[in-house]
Amino acid sequence: KLTAHIERLTFWEQVPGLPAATTVWHVHPVRFIEQLAKCMWLSKNELELIYPEKSASGEAISHGTTAEVREKYRVDINKCCYRYGVNSRLRQAHFFGQGAIESRSLNLMVETSSGTQYENKHNLGNYQPGDGSRFKGRSFKQLTGRYNYSEYWCFKGWLKKGKDFDVGWEHDPTKRYPKIDNPERVIESTFNCIDAGCWYITVFRHNTVAAMDQDDVIKVTEAINGGDNGLEERTEFTNRIKSILLWER
Repeated sequence: KLTAHIERLTFWEQVPGLPAATTVWHVHPVRFIEQLAKCMWLSKNELELIYPEKSASGEAISHGTTAEVREKYRVDINKCCYRYGVNSRLRQAHFFGQGAIESRSLNLMVETSSGTQYENKHNLGNYQPGDGSRFKGRSFKQLTGRYNYSEYWCFKGWLKKGKDFDVGWEHDPTKRYPKIDNPERVIESTFNCIDAGCWYITVFRHNTVAAMDQDDVIKVTEAINGGDNGLEERTEFTNRIKSILLWER
């Protein structure tokens, strides 16, 4: 089968007007794979190594991500990483390490708590009664709070600043605030789930990418959630995934 495949590629002598070729060159398979890997498109096997279903021998941590769950999101993960420039193995290691904590390795796209702990959190833009539960964590990054939701809604074109609500509303409760009646929209598709996470770290919290490039888990964690919440686990996951993605050639 391999020989037949190679023969199908040796089309040179069949092209009218071009000189006959006595030798047909093909890229070395190893070099081809290395070049192809630069596109950062994760295969089924690679994503399985990142988020395994069960802990392998000697592996410390795993949230137990099934093949069905991985395949549900894998294509959109690849699309969004390409779209937002999460395009180095180091960036992806940090992205997946942080995402493991936020989404329990793709298993949880909606926060399990009621969200009442976010009630009246003005730093999140939660001024209206019920905002805590209404805008609890959702998506791969666990987008939280009316303000963060509104920023993503504007990025997607679902709302427009100055038209649908007043600029500066988050600092002045008397101004028109962004009305979002369907916060579940951020998880209504697998693409939105991942897209919101990539948007958050590259557009909304753009300092995150610089911290990733510096390979600084503390700074990455601070850029994402403003503190060191879950830092130990985030570090463990990131280091394990780095050992997978940053393998020596």
